[in-house]
Amino acid sequence: MKNEVFTFRMNWRAFWVMAITFAITAGLAFVRIAAENTIGRVSLQGYEVGQTADEDIYSPVSMEARVYGEKPVEKGDCIVQKGYPITLEQYEILKAIADSPASTDFVALGKSFLFLFLLTVLFYFVFSRPVANREIPMQELIFCAVCYVSSYAVCSLCVGLGNFDPSTNLLLVLPMSLVVFLSTIIYGHTTGIVMGALMSVGAWEACGFNNLLFGYALATSIMSARLVKNVHTRNGLVYVSLIQTGFNIVILILLELIFGFSTPIKSVGENVLFGVLGNIRSILTVPFFVGINGFLSGMLCLGLLTPLELMLNTTSPFRLKDLADMDSEIFHEMQKKAVGTYNHSLSVASMARSACDAIGAKSQLAYVGAIYHDIGKLKNPEYFTENQTGIENPHDSLDPIISAGYLEKHVSDGVEEAREMGLPKSVINIIAEHHGNSIKAYFMRKEMEINETRPKDEQKTKEEIESEYRYKEPRSSSRESAVVHLADSIEAASVSNKDKLLTSEDRQRLIENIVSAKIADHQLDDSGISYGDIEKIKSAFLKELNDKNYSRIKYQNDPTSSPDAQEKSAVEEDGEKLPAKNEEKDPVRRAAKGTRAEKKAAASEGEKTSGSVRKNSRIRKSAKAEE
Repeated sequence: MKNEVFTFRMNWRAFWVMAITFAITAGLAFVRIAAENTIGRVSLQGYEVGQTADEDIYSPVSMEARVYGEKPVEKGDCIVQKGYPITLEQYEILKAIADSPASTDFVALGKSFLFLFLLTVLFYFVFSRPVANREIPMQELIFCAVCYVSSYAVCSLCVGLGNFDPSTNLLLVLPMSLVVFLSTIIYGHTTGIVMGALMSVGAWEACGFNNLLFGYALATSIMSARLVKNVHTRNGLVYVSLIQTGFNIVILILLELIFGFSTPIKSVGENVLFGVLGNIRSILTVPFFVGINGFLSGMLCLGLLTPLELMLNTTSPFRLKDLADMDSEIFHEMQKKAVGTYNHSLSVASMARSACDAIGAKSQLAYVGAIYHDIGKLKNPEYFTENQTGIENPHDSLDPIISAGYLEKHVSDGVEEAREMGLPKSVINIIAEHHGNSIKAYFMRKEMEINETRPKDEQKTKEEIESEYRYKEPRSSSRESAVVHLADSIEAASVSNKDKLLTSEDRQRLIENIVSAKIADHQLDDSGISYGDIEKIKSAFLKELNDKNYSRIKYQNDPTSSPDAQEKSAVEEDGEKLPAKNEEKDPVRRAAKGTRAEKKAAASEGEKTSGSVRKNSRIRKSAKAEE
């Protein structure tokens, strides 16, 4: 609700996480470059016997002759000339130089270190509060750093030590979809997209800036984040895995058409047919196993999700769905001890979910936070008005400061109970912040009345009383928390007016007054709620209250009415009305008024009629035409 200036504040814990991340990735880069079969900056994987060289290759080191008759190689000697085919002897010399420890390309190593440093700085920047627009929990930062390092390690070790071709077999083991699935489900769509982009750039560098691999990694990462964004069930994740399988195959084939097939069709001499068939099989095999990678990513995600949810204590859709189960023990206890609080919590949860849907906030988180927000009332349920049906209000005999203490205590009791239950931090925050540091207005007014009766020298100032009667908890720190705060106040106020016949305009005025008061009291300043959000929230609340207080056609036989009224209603239900005194003497007027029997008699005979009303267990009327 307030305009924030873009500021950058050093987060030292995050800084050390990023420093360790850079150190690990730099070490992996050193292992990869030292182990790579390179001659200078040329990879040996790009050459084979009989291939025409596309550039001159010079020896970066001196080497003694390994066999009799072989000439020693001096540093700077031209081993292969551009435009000439590579002989077996030349290829053996190239391989020997590549396997030599002295062939490590320190220029390439320096460039790799610089690239990784810039990527780590970008990592730190995108996870800072000004950019992310939220405080990134340390566990989330560590999780993302571990995932980034793991993906970089797979690429570096496979290329450096396993000699994996980046355009073929490395694609089979890339963990992009798995990491993005986990990141998106656990921490949200934005985190999943950011992680996919960072890992793709890291893999691009680790694989010698292979464009096919980079395009594949980025495309599959973005698609994975989009597919799993709205998945809230484990069956849905299986369905997503099948879609990801097909997408991986399609995107690889399209990229190979763009960049050229990773296994070009080459054959020699009379084995042309066998060579072509063998390469076609290879071309089809890689997309098949890439598709398997996508499906296994979803299945591994399904297996890893539950332990990660518990370990990180996060609010993933799956975890929130489990927490929203109203069949759990705490809600059974609430139904027995504090049924009013139970019903109030459900109403607040419904309002909060609708409002969060309207502003694009996390509606499932708001719903769970709302159903748990008053669990602290279970310790003293009788001190809260919604649970005082049929009993005296204990606050009538208490000093207002003591009564205010009971109200304050339900928040701290709720936070304590939530921690014992192991609820996620974001849910605990909603419980702690659902009153903010607002005023306990009812008891403060009682205190001010008492204060006026005290001697002048003992009277407190208005500021002192206000300070005593404010909640001591923090204000709403998220949009979901702010929505629950507003829904709690508005629902309670609407129920306190249940004896009045409120119209939709009355409810709208109530919502406007409460929201305006919360804004004026600065309760929403730290929540990130905008004024545009406020209008949408008010509209959602009004619709919920109107739907909740719907009206129905009045029952013909109202079970709450008196016996006489029920008797009259029964007559009307049978299609007749009890005749008024002046109508009994005028059959024509009675026929005009509209009883079915009298209309029929008047139409057929045109003469006067008489009727009798007879009461039984059910009132019936019979009309007979008079001759």
